[in-house]
Amino acid sequence: MATDWNADAAATIAFHTATGSWYDPLSNIPPAPPTTPVDWNALAATVNAAHDATGHWYVPTTPVTTAPIDWNAEAAIVTANHDATGHWFL
Repeated sequence: MATDWNADAAATIAFHTATGSWYDPLSNIPPAPPTTPVDWNALAATVNAAHDATGHWYVPTTPVTTAPIDWNAEAAIVTANHDATGHWFL
């Protein structure tokens, strides 16, 4: 059966209008869980201040580590998230 792209687009736009989130309700993938809104202006100010102080672009609340990374553990977390939600994220 061919995909009705017009119906798919209409459903996606209707979902966005109702929720503010872009998601295709006709797909078999569940929507990502809701997240707390990001204050992009505050984040930009923090990143700019970090750059002014260090000359490097980064989010200073991001933990920096020199310890070895357990990539198998990271992969297990990502895989578990995908299994639970249908989305790939850490």
